[in-house]
Amino acid sequence: QRIIIQKILNQAKVLKLSDKAIMGEYLENLSKNVNSGDTSNKEAIAAKGYFVSLFGDKFSREYEDIYNIALNYGYAILRGAIARAIVSYGYIPSVGIHHKSELNNYNLADDFIEPFRPIVDLWVKTNIDEKTEFNKYIRAELVNLLNVDVKIQGKKQSVTNAINIMIGSYTTAINQNDYKKIQLPEIIPLQVHKYE
Repeated sequence: QRIIIQKILNQAKVLKLSDKAIMGEYLENLSKNVNSGDTSNKEAIAAKGYFVSLFGDKFSREYEDIYNIALNYGYAILRGAIARAIVSYGYIPSVGIHHKSELNNYNLADDFIEPFRPIVDLWVKTNIDEKTEFNKYIRAELVNLLNVDVKIQGKKQSVTNAINIMIGSYTTAINQNDYKKIQLPEIIPLQVHKYE
């Protein structure tokens, strides 16, 4: 429930940063009605309005266009980083919270990627159009999203650090039997993290 709420809130932030404030507010309100296990499917309802608002009425996640190629590549980078963190904390990536497919070796990574996906969406919306060629420079920029800032625990952290904080907090949540201990990222305007 908390992961899906944060995903929808991050999608709302992406819309607001993309001058789509009305739909952003709609998603914020929708996030208040996500129940345990998202049995009313608010995630799917949010996604439908979100992607059309962001990329236009003709957009579909089913197409193999430049937008989806870039989105999928960015998601794969995040998924790999999250899977590495999961393994480093001693978890089995195939044992998920919500994702439970026996054919998926990354169920837990697919659970925890959700609030991070809008980072890729925002970058693609800002940097890609129909004429963009999916070249090594685009791929390098998508990999570099691991170094952009998000807000977690009230502080700016790189995505890579935020992933480690999130998975570490999952351990705390399990040990203390308190799901509220899980720390999740908040989207902020895209900027590469500066180490001091």
